[in-house]
Amino acid sequence: MKNRMTGPGLILMLLLFLVHVGCHRKVAVPLETVERTDIRSFLEQGPYQWDWYSCTGTANMQSSLFSGSGQYTLRMKRDSLLWVAVRFVGIEVARIQADRDSMVILNRFERNVEVYSWEEVTRRTGFPASLDAVQRTVLGWLPIIPSALQTVDSNDRSVNVMGKEGAIQMMASLIEPDLIPRSCQFRDTGSGAVAEGSQVIAEDNLPGVVPAERTWDMRQDDQSRLFLQIHVQDPSFTGPLSFPFDIPERYARYR
Repeated sequence: MKNRMTGPGLILMLLLFLVHVGCHRKVAVPLETVERTDIRSFLEQGPYQWDWYSCTGTANMQSSLFSGSGQYTLRMKRDSLLWVAVRFVGIEVARIQADRDSMVILNRFERNVEVYSWEEVTRRTGFPASLDAVQRTVLGWLPIIPSALQTVDSNDRSVNVMGKEGAIQMMASLIEPDLIPRSCQFRDTGSGAVAEGSQVIAEDNLPGVVPAERTWDMRQDDQSRLFLQIHVQDPSFTGPLSFPFDIPERYARYR
């Protein structure tokens, strides 16, 4: 780590990691394919049915508040729960648990607990946040499916789309057959905030493969740029999973 991670730096990293997430590709266990009708419905459902998901990996972040890298362990139950443990130099520094209502961050550096509603996460990041958006991002799918969505062009290998949801404008390049985004951009026309994401997708694009490398470049102006790179290892759709989240009594609680 280049800097000691203060409370604001840690919270910023965790918020942005959740809202927006050498390449090793591992084929997942066979999953039930979702029937493809129109593109918007297919993107809303996602290409596969799943109930449980877990993975490990590393994350590297560069920003004005914090720069460094660490490791994470992540587990999810569809439409219900997300759990993340974050470690630096082998030491756990934070634990996150999110459900459909809120996100709880256990900050082991400062020995406190903070609770954020998804509405507050949306205000802090400038982009629509929800458990569904987070889980979709983790799986390498489009995090937000705009209500106004249209196809710009398409061929047998990719589909380019654009859309709008409130003040958020989106452009994305989706790879066939799963319509996994190779690149996408979200722009808040009100604040000027921009989030640009890309994923490493092999030429063969094997069905059911979770993209192993993602990068996000987020900025509102030249002074508030954040770069985040995430590597995914050992993805698995096997369950059920446990989600340990005990809060020590000595920890201060906020909100």
